[in-house]
Amino acid sequence: MGLSERLLTLLLKNPSLWHDVDEETRRGLLDGMTESSLTAGVLRYVDCNPEADVEELLVQFDEGDAEAILKRLAARRLEIGPDDTKTEFFDCCKSLLRNVRALERRDDLAALKESHDVNALRKYWKKRNSAPE
Repeated sequence: MGLSERLLTLLLKNPSLWHDVDEETRRGLLDGMTESSLTAGVLRYVDCNPEADVEELLVQFDEGDAEAILKRLAARRLEIGPDDTKTEFFDCCKSLLRNVRALERRDDLAALKESHDVNALRKYWKKRNSAPE
């Protein structure tokens, strides 16, 4: 199971976990994820609808592949307890944010190679050096 699937599985079991994630991680994921991804859509919905539950999410995303994917993930059994679920969800969010930021840096570097702009190079290095590991 991929990282996004694991995150969605945990979120579907307890959507309120999203609001326990630190603000920097939540903003980083919401701002950095591809608009069209199912994971981004579900996270954005839960972010704007803090009281959402699994049934509401299944109704909200009831078209095409999204519905089938979410139903499959919601039906999965978790082999971990509630405390471990929260820890694993936080770890998934942090890992996904690292992946999002790595993709942003890759895209920034590709654009930088095209532009040959000294100011863009400075901005890239500043951003790269301030990125959390």
